[in-house]
Formats: sequence, structure tokens, C-alpha cells
Amino acid sequence: MRRVVSVLLICALIVFSLVSCGEKNRTYDEDEVLAAARALLPAAEALNEIYYGDGIRPDTERTEEKNGVYYPALAEDLARYSLTTVEELKERTRATFTSSYATLIFSTKLSAVSDGDNIKTFSRFYQAYDGTGEDKKPTFFMVNSEESGLLTDTLTYDYGSLAVEGAEGDIVYVTLSVVAENDKGERATIPLRVGLLEEDGGWRIDTPTYARYPLTN
Repeated sequence: MRRVVSVLLICALIVFSLVSCGEKNRTYDEDEVLAAARALLPAAEALNEIYYGDGIRPDTERTEEKNGVYYPALAEDLARYSLTTVEELKERTRATFTSSYATLIFSTKLSAVSDGDNIKTFSRFYQAYDGTGEDKKPTFFMVNSEESGLLTDTLTYDYGSLAVEGAEGDIVYVTLSVVAENDKGERATIPLRVGLLEEDGGWRIDTPTYARYPLTN
């Protein structure tokens, strides 16, 4: 009986050891993580404005090029973000966010969302082309004129407060403060926690990076 108990205890210790090893937090260079965060977060700010704010608006005066509720993007907005095509937007998104997080954005903002039977929301943007096959060329960056941005607050990121919190598994978290100002001029300082994951192409953001002024009843 003692031998059986001993064997069971040894097995339990082995299992616990394997689980603990699987959950071991990664090591990292703090200066490297901070440098990556300082480079990635401003890029994420711009992408948040594009995908969730009103960073790229439709030019509703260009009725000749419209397609249903879609109009070509305002040239000044594209110029502000140095974009000409949706593919360039996707490349910038992949360079900023992890592959899984970028895929989630593409599936909700660059594709229609359905529940299987009905379309719940249409894509925010799509690329118009001229021609077919090898001769196909991108023409207009099209914007859904019926979708308005969800992020309406003005956000100011305090990069001086940026600090590394620590690792949880493969993800390293940084923290910083964000000042959110609503349309009434009210301000609130919000703590932001952002996860970074190191992929083949380098560090990428794996969590949302936006904030909103606290809603009150």
C-alpha cells in the first residue's frame, strides 16, 4: 500500500512539474520591450482611429464612384496616414499587432459579419479594383458611409509613464496612463495595460490599446 501511495505521489509531482513548466513565464529584456512599446503604441493609436474612430471618412461628394453605401475615402484622410490602398492598411496592421489580433480586426472591419443566416454588419472598408486577373489594379479605397466611429474621445497617451509590468506566459505586459477627453470637455486619466508578444517578425501588440472616458449614469 505504501509503495502504491509513493508511486502516486511521484506521478503527481511529475504532472505538477510538467504543468508548472508549461506555465513558466518567459524571460525578456526590459529595455527591448520598452523600445518596442514606444515604437508600436503610436502606430496602434493611428490604427485605432482608422478602424474604430473617424480617421478615414467617405468623400460623399464623389457620387460617380460610389457603390451603394460605399464612397471613396477622403484624399486628405488617406494622405494624413500615408495610405493609398487597403492592402497597405493591412500590412501596417500586421506590422503593429500580432497575427491573431490582426486577423480578428480584418474579420470584423474588412469583412462583413454574419450570424450564419443574416449579415449583422458590413465591412468598414474595402478595396475597389479596375480590370481582372493579372491586369487588375487597385483604384479606390472605399469607405462605408453608414458606419460611424465608436471612439469619439480625444486620447492623449502619457509615454513618460510607460513601464514594464511583467510577463504572463509568453506575453509581456506594459502599463501607461491615457487621458481621455469626451465631447463635453471632461477628462479622466485611465490606466492602460497592453500585452506584447514576440513573433517571428519581432514584438507585436496582442491586446486592445484604446480607452474611453468612463461612462456614468
